[in-house]
Amino acid sequence: MVSAEETRTIESMDELNAVLQEAADAMQKKISLRLSGPLSKKKLNALLSRSLLFNHSRSYRLISDSETRYTLYMNQMDCSRMLAASRNPTLESKLSDQERESLKLAKRCIKKYTRKSKSRMENLKALHDALVTRVMYDKPSGPECTTMMLRDKGVCDAYSRCMYLMLNMIDIPCHIVVGKAGGVAHAWNLVELEDGEWLHVDATWDDPIMPGRKQILRHDYFCLTDDEIKKDHRWIRGQYPVSAKEKGYYFRKSDLYFDNYVDFWVAAQRAYDKKAKGFSAYLECFGNARKFHENYQKHCDKGGHMELAYWHPPVGRRKGVVSLAFNNKGAPEPDFPEPVAEEEVILPLEDEEKPSWLEPEIWKDFTESFDMDAVVKEGSKLLLKGINTAEGMADDFQKTEGSLEKKSRAVLDGLLKKMGK
Repeated sequence: MVSAEETRTIESMDELNAVLQEAADAMQKKISLRLSGPLSKKKLNALLSRSLLFNHSRSYRLISDSETRYTLYMNQMDCSRMLAASRNPTLESKLSDQERESLKLAKRCIKKYTRKSKSRMENLKALHDALVTRVMYDKPSGPECTTMMLRDKGVCDAYSRCMYLMLNMIDIPCHIVVGKAGGVAHAWNLVELEDGEWLHVDATWDDPIMPGRKQILRHDYFCLTDDEIKKDHRWIRGQYPVSAKEKGYYFRKSDLYFDNYVDFWVAAQRAYDKKAKGFSAYLECFGNARKFHENYQKHCDKGGHMELAYWHPPVGRRKGVVSLAFNNKGAPEPDFPEPVAEEEVILPLEDEEKPSWLEPEIWKDFTESFDMDAVVKEGSKLLLKGINTAEGMADDFQKTEGSLEKKSRAVLDGLLKKMGK
């Protein structure tokens, strides 16, 4: 345990992260630190921005006692406090009423959806799917883990905190990644599987806001590598472990990686016949929306039958994760523990990053009028739709161009033969 009076000597980033973890596990708000060795010429404030502090605290105060000695005051997040209490029940008395109720609900979810006999991947997916299916993205509800656990509402920070809490409670190492996605501040998770591979999981972006607030379960951002998620996410690489290299990691491990449409539709039909509400797989040969619809029609013409309520193309355009939602009347509704009743609490919003060319008053009016994350997501969908349409038109043009070229050559060959005669 870290003592408030004891000064801990830090010589590496690993040591700094270990001390921060010890302090969080003991709900210690004050730590005295001294930088030594390779870190003695560094500023602790700069080191904290590259540490794993954001697993435990979003805000802190740093007092410099000298060039190498500091006193750090942490404002520990609710998920970190609940995790500490789950590991040491004597600390439960330090939790708020909301935190105690949230911890009980987290334990019930873990008991209901996870098993020790299952792999980390299976338990990770079970908790991811339960969270995404149950909760709703809601900006006014704020970033607190307790609000999402109790009221099923919150923003990206709340999603990442819930995943961090429940995964670490079942001994699956998990970090909260703080960075940007779609150009705005964002939070998601980095999770370690049995083989030592670290993979990104963004439950927020797997829970899109649909017309009528309809819930759609996707796995576009489930177990992605650094190379896959960097297409639209940005973070400080050196702050976190390096991820796996193999693309489509989860789908390969789950026999849901397809290089042809025939096998893809056979697997999707099997899921539909089992009364599933949806189906996700990595499709190497997606191509574009036109190709997708052509192959869906071929599957139906050969006797296949499934009613698609909605489908989502790959983030990587020509290949990647394709998600289907079925109009499956026999599909069972998800069963979740009931949330604990409480008075409605509207938490203060975190500061958003604003363009420099907008005046503060205008930006305030603008952000209060629109759900900015929803705007980004819907804009991305429209962009993808436009890209797919353009690709389809380009394919049609190339076919038409090729056909005209063949006809022109045939006519020219005929004329040359006549002239030769």
